[in-house]
Amino acid sequence: MVEETIANLGTPSILYNNAGIEGASHYFANLPEEEFDRVIAINLRGVYLGMKYVLPHMMKAGGGAVINTASIAGLVAVRGSAAYAAAKAGVIALTRVAALEYGRYNIRVNAICPGAIETPMAQRIRKGQPPNPKVIDRISVLGRMAEPEEIAKVALFLASDDASFATGAPFIIDGGWTVS
Repeated sequence: MVEETIANLGTPSILYNNAGIEGASHYFANLPEEEFDRVIAINLRGVYLGMKYVLPHMMKAGGGAVINTASIAGLVAVRGSAAYAAAKAGVIALTRVAALEYGRYNIRVNAICPGAIETPMAQRIRKGQPPNPKVIDRISVLGRMAEPEEIAKVALFLASDDASFATGAPFIIDGGWTVS
């Protein structure tokens, strides 16, 4: 992927690791090992590989910005989400280590930790049902889920020179979920 990008577009100055899956919901002891491995492979290893292969090119080019999508599930416990939470906590840790190691090369590395976002993934979790107002009240002091564009604006900020002194940080964009 990185070699194709460089061949067609030049060295990336921005990497946005934003792929992920929710995985099946199981309490810890009932979580099949294969399911744990699958979620870790996509949500954590995918971020690792993206950075592993882009960072050397950014270093040679004189800098860049990396944005990794983590989750508030990497910061707070959510029942039935052991694999997802472990992967997203790992993304936060990888973000911090990469920021520490590559800051001297003018590479900033940050993570976005979204809360409840109205996406196809959220719709799958709800099994196609509309958002439950009682659940919304528990997960957002703003009384609603975020739209994907609201997260995209944070990513654009982190990719821009306006965020020139931000690195190694988890940016919590959760509608107040973690303050309640």
